Amino acid sequence: MGDPPGGKDSAAAKEIAEELPKVAASDFARNLDVGRELLQAGRAKQAITYLEQAVQLKPMDYGAGYSLAVAYQKSGDPKRADRAAQTLLARGERAELHALLAEVRESEGQPVEAVREYQRAAEMEPSEENLFAWGAELLLHHADAPASEVFGKGHRLYPKSVRVLVGLGAAAYGEDLNEQAARVAAGG
Repeated sequence: MGDPPGGKDSAAAKEIAEELPKVAASDFARNLDVGRELLQAGRAKQAITYLEQAVQLKPMDYGAGYSLAVAYQKSGDPKRADRAAQTLLARGERAELHALLAEVRESEGQPVEAVREYQRAAEMEPSEENLFAWGAELLLHHADAPASEVFGKGHRLYPKSVRVLVGLGAAAYGEDLNEQAARVAAGG
């Protein structure tokens, strides 16, 4: 009989599966692709090497720089994520940069700055995702009335969004508006 599940064979298979591809240092596109694939697979720390190489090859490439900033944040290095995002922000504002900086500020224990960054992202691009993130951040810090306003706007713009509706109900409940929260929970 072979080794039991989780034994020597599966450990070797896992090691092979986690082996990192060899990429020529001069190949921008391949370094970027591999870095993004690793980032997508939840392997941010391994993605950094490839993304740093891509940024070194093409320092003005926004996509490479943004992916690197995200990899830094997801790997638990908010200071490097902040520097990378600030570098990109100096070239031009984008909502996704402000949303990323909001995550950085939150991870650094700066909730007021996080709310401001989420707000800026939602003002620049009032997507369902940005409005939800801003409202959720407000709820997290017990700013129920402002969260209610944000979720109300989100509900007007995205009336079929379940998570915005849940946020609106949570904000109403937080404001002790239980009847309104019940109406929201009932879908109306």
